Amino acid sequence: MSFYKIFTHDFRSPIQAGEPVWDGTVPFTLPKAELDTSGQECSAGWNFSESIEEGFKIAGMWPNGRPSLVVEISPSSDFIKRGNKLRCSTPVMQKIVSEEEVGEAIYRFSAVFGEFQS
Repeated sequence: MSFYKIFTHDFRSPIQAGEPVWDGTVPFTLPKAELDTSGQECSAGWNFSESIEEGFKIAGMWPNGRPSLVVEISPSSDFIKRGNKLRCSTPVMQKIVSEEEVGEAIYRFSAVFGEFQS
């Protein structure tokens, strides 16, 4: 199974902003974060999703006016799922997802538009 994390084009958190989280090299292990294992859907830890589309629903496709960067990750073994959201303490960035893969995800994401999906 693949997992995905969304960043801004310049490697920042799309929701919390701040300084760049990493430099774009892969593989790259993000620094250990406190992991809240409670039942809360949104809480502490590195958040990620099971699909690119789900990541877009949470983080957006253009959070700072430029396209989001999608990264395929390997979560640490302590990952948890709460609702449609996942989080862990130390994910490893495996690869930056290609424009083609992002385009396919946007197409799937756009199914709600019916005949206007394309």
